[in-house]
Amino acid sequence: MGYISKSYSDDYSGEYYHKKGECKKDHDKKDRCHDKVGRTVVDFDFSNQSGAITLATAALLGAVAPEQAIGEVDFDTACNGDLVWLSGSSTITAPVAVAVGTTIVYRIHKVRKFQNDPLLGTVIHTVTQPLPALAIGEAIIVPIDFVDVLSSREDGVSYVLTVGGTAVLAVALSATISNTTFTGTQYS
Repeated sequence: MGYISKSYSDDYSGEYYHKKGECKKDHDKKDRCHDKVGRTVVDFDFSNQSGAITLATAALLGAVAPEQAIGEVDFDTACNGDLVWLSGSSTITAPVAVAVGTTIVYRIHKVRKFQNDPLLGTVIHTVTQPLPALAIGEAIIVPIDFVDVLSSREDGVSYVLTVGGTAVLAVALSATISNTTFTGTQYS
């Protein structure tokens, strides 16, 4: 299992006009040109899950399927007050009939540059999806949406999307996670 990621950063093609004095817009402390109203997109990153993973547990009360990373977005530079909008969706498919009582949990971890293990990053958002009774091959789509405010200069911030699961009431968990898209847009 892996994911494909692509990043698009701010290019400063408009800086030529700024330096010549032809830019009629306001400027922030990084000398980026922007309109007076609203925020400016300064970075965008996305990842698409390649392949699928299967979460499985035995039929034990409270059995847990460990977290697995399914997407990551990275931002190299940030300023105090920048917003990062994280969004995406994921598909949960039942390879076998799923009884009520199982839960899939998505987490967004905020990981600093110096942290080697993304699962040790701070969990900033959790989406808990209790599974309804699903027939074999039936699927549901789970939306993921969160806004993070950067409180200080946080260069090298990554956001890692993980998925795990819990079986309750002595019901085995078996679910396939696929077609996950995870995006991040940074606004200054």
